[in-house]
Amino acid sequence: MEKYTGVYSSVEDCGGVPTLFVNGEPFPAAAYMTYLEEYNNYSQFANAGYILFSVPVLFAGRWISVTEGLTPFHGGIFDVKGEPDFSSLDESVGRILSACPDAYIFPRVNLSMPLWWIEENPDCLDGTGKRELLCSLEFRETAADMLRQLIDYVNSSPYASHIVGYQIAGGNTEEWFYFDMNAGCCENAVDEFNAYLEKYYPGCGFSGLPDLSLLNGKGTYHKNEHLTAFLEFSSYSVADTICYLSSVAKEATGGNVVVGTFYGYSLEVTSSLQGAHALKTVLACDNIDFICSPNSYIGLRNNDYDWTEMYPAASVRFHGKLCMQECDIRTYLTRLLGDAAPEYDPEGVMNAPIWHPLESKEQSIAMIRKSFSRQLINGNGFWWFDMWGGWYHDERLMVFQKKAFDIYRQHALSGGSPNAGEIALFMDDALFTRIKPTGALASLQNHQLWKAMGFVGAPYRMYMLDDLINLDPAQFRMAIFSSACDWTEDRLNALSSWKSEGRVLSFLGPVICESATGVGLEKYPQSERPVRKITAGQKKAQNDEALYFSTKAGSQTTPDMLVPVQRWKALPGDVIMESDELGPQALLRRYPDYSVYVDTVSVPEPGRIRELLNAAGGQLYTCENDIVYASRTHIAVHAATDGIKRIHIPGKGVLVNEMTGQTLPGNESFVDVSMKMGETLLLRIVSEETD
Repeated sequence: MEKYTGVYSSVEDCGGVPTLFVNGEPFPAAAYMTYLEEYNNYSQFANAGYILFSVPVLFAGRWISVTEGLTPFHGGIFDVKGEPDFSSLDESVGRILSACPDAYIFPRVNLSMPLWWIEENPDCLDGTGKRELLCSLEFRETAADMLRQLIDYVNSSPYASHIVGYQIAGGNTEEWFYFDMNAGCCENAVDEFNAYLEKYYPGCGFSGLPDLSLLNGKGTYHKNEHLTAFLEFSSYSVADTICYLSSVAKEATGGNVVVGTFYGYSLEVTSSLQGAHALKTVLACDNIDFICSPNSYIGLRNNDYDWTEMYPAASVRFHGKLCMQECDIRTYLTRLLGDAAPEYDPEGVMNAPIWHPLESKEQSIAMIRKSFSRQLINGNGFWWFDMWGGWYHDERLMVFQKKAFDIYRQHALSGGSPNAGEIALFMDDALFTRIKPTGALASLQNHQLWKAMGFVGAPYRMYMLDDLINLDPAQFRMAIFSSACDWTEDRLNALSSWKSEGRVLSFLGPVICESATGVGLEKYPQSERPVRKITAGQKKAQNDEALYFSTKAGSQTTPDMLVPVQRWKALPGDVIMESDELGPQALLRRYPDYSVYVDTVSVPEPGRIRELLNAAGGQLYTCENDIVYASRTHIAVHAATDGIKRIHIPGKGVLVNEMTGQTLPGNESFVDVSMKMGETLLLRIVSEETD
């Protein structure tokens, strides 16, 4: 670049938390965005203090998914071949700067291809025959060229100094899922897959497309190396495309602004056919500064459990990248798209329950407060996503937004405070290329475990198993390994460093390696397998070869808790913590410097995790199955039930309600407070350490 006239941004460590910096200073990464810009609330958020915004930028005037019957919000820049039209971007930026002249903006750039490109490149399309194949090299190069044109235009525009970064988006729903939701498994992918095999599996003995029908039918695992390799390729190729396009964006900006993306939804997406399970590739890319996802949609976002990130957020932070959450919280003002703007949804397609409004203004504020507390304490950046516009057009909602922004700004500028979780929860992304996406284990590995962990009463940090090798165990009292299947020699060596200082190492689920646990496991003899009646909700698992019968059905947190056809080989001195008529199902083995807990179920009750954390000397904040977020400076408690909540204070101190400034009555060790289900208290810890 001959001369750069824009803004400078980066992600740097600040108090142990990856933090957005603008022009060399920490900056509050709290933003606002809407799809329907004509119904925006830019002025309201600017008046509340927000100066960071995002806008949708479309390369093609096409809907963001393959859903039929919907109209794009505006035309695409490259709809006419050879005649790029940037007027929609100029108008979008102009609206924001009119409302907030000092605004910084990070465009969400949707790189989907225009119709003329689709028509000219039939050999670069996915299984739908209508959208680009994400592993196509031709798609990558065309998108890269368009991205350079966009950034060159912005760099020479009057608003260059307001563009603080770029979010690279693509694929289905802009979240880098395959449009065909079938791993792009079509003849157009064969050449790229064969090249992948030659590079990573030379001499493997197979090539071409695998048999995807192996993912259907009975059983938990498909046990087919060809299929495993293809599923690895399908995710890797998406991640590699993201990395390539991010490098293009970095080069075009001279490395002067941040670049990020949606990706890595291992906690949300059970199917490896969507291309979401290669986060380690994205985290290894130096050209990507932040990772995004919405708050989890599991359970239609009921207010009685946690809403986690869709990716292992602790891994993202561990690799020095900012977690940037999309908080698309519905409010009582939310309307269906077909009602709010029928020109975009004339047939009322977007009418599922997830799009419906909340019941009241009070419930809206409660939901917003819950999400805000999580983002603040975990050190996340975020944007309020007012999808169809007008969701926040209410004085009380904006009074809360002003208070929330003031708290977030002060926290960001004073230096971060990392998640205080003493539980390291490891998940193995490789598992998803080996299991069938509709099986019970997929749901347990993704959804049920983190839901249960939310009720423990202590925060946790979610990592990919890949990070075990480099992670310092000194900051943890407990490690949980969920159905980890790849225990390589370097991982086993790293595990040995955790076996000290009284820690508890917990291994969950049917995929357990004796070399890691030190505890023997045996299958039931066929003649001993129990015959039990099962409910309709358990039928999908009744024939799984690794999962046989269900227990604790109907539990608040684990309705599909499953027990494998296995039992532990107990030794004298082991503490049997769960057993049936055929043998131990869960046990604790104590060594002089550490303990090992093994459980054949993938999702123990929260009370069991509390027992183990307490045995390891970890900090419990509540014991009533409520949701807790905690850092060195803050505690948030979200009530899953009505009642008196005892909140334990680490060290000695008092708790101050951040929203009211009121000091909670109690002593220096704990406070008792009455809470209603769905209520969230955001509390600042005042002690000698935090003063």
